Amino acid sequence: MFTQKKGNKESNEVLIRCYLDFDGTLSGIVGSDTVNSELYESLQIKNKPTDDYADASFIDKKEMLARMEAGFKKEENKGMMMSQEAADFVSKMIQKNADIIIISKNRKDYINAVLELAGLGDIANKISIKDIRDIEEHDEGDKRNMVLNHEKSVKQKATIVVIGDDNPDDFDDMYRALQESGYSKDDVLAYTADAGQFKWADNTKEVLVKAALKTPDLSRSSSTSSSSAAAIQSKLGDAADSPTGAVQATSPAASAVSQESSKRKYAEGEQSDNAEEKSMYKASSSDFHKRAAVDKDQAEPDKNKGLDDSGRKPLSPK
Repeated sequence: MFTQKKGNKESNEVLIRCYLDFDGTLSGIVGSDTVNSELYESLQIKNKPTDDYADASFIDKKEMLARMEAGFKKEENKGMMMSQEAADFVSKMIQKNADIIIISKNRKDYINAVLELAGLGDIANKISIKDIRDIEEHDEGDKRNMVLNHEKSVKQKATIVVIGDDNPDDFDDMYRALQESGYSKDDVLAYTADAGQFKWADNTKEVLVKAALKTPDLSRSSSTSSSSAAAIQSKLGDAADSPTGAVQATSPAASAVSQESSKRKYAEGEQSDNAEEKSMYKASSSDFHKRAAVDKDQAEPDKNKGLDDSGRKPLSPK
């Protein structure tokens, strides 16, 4: 197990690191709907006619917060808000001294304002935000590279890594980066769902259970990990109904987004029109990451090609 280093001493504290998308994952709607909304556009000043949301400047912060607070009260804008469950998750992770890295194709100014309106202003300086400009300038427009570069920059691996993204391609990229960084299936809790459908209250409990199980004192005193989990869950309350590391909802398979056009496709909401196949992701005891197939009993014959006995198809490299 990895241990934190404090000065010249090692600590048995569990280190949690979270790589999280923002729009659709911590908020209720996808990024393209957010940046194209009237409210969002009212927060920006375009210095040139050709400026888009990634290039434009934002208005004064005080005025920006006032417009957002008023705008979020309107029904059409409520999905832009950070959900209470997501805010509670972030707050709890900060209390556990977790590294929180938000990787979004939105803008830092906007994300910081949403965090403040969600009651996280006091801890926002403990959250690292990588936005569209960072991704394009330093990481070749790719969330995989963003995660890889961050892992190379830190002095130690995390004990537990949490990833969350509503976009299947970006989810794949981050998960693949963790594999390439040397993490095993037991190190990762991965969540993907349709926009606004993440169950962050359940996810919070799941992370805390896993963190407790990886605490050395508890691990040594417990006869089996399953009995430990049961005891911890009993103290924390009913944990998630979904299995460990499982996605909460399916997401339509999206077309690959090229690095050069990632910003434009994000703004325009360009998505795959292939609604036939849906993707599920799960960190299981048999594989670090598998793409779930349609249930065998309902699947058409051609969809069963390449499946193993469990009915799952391994994720193929891009």
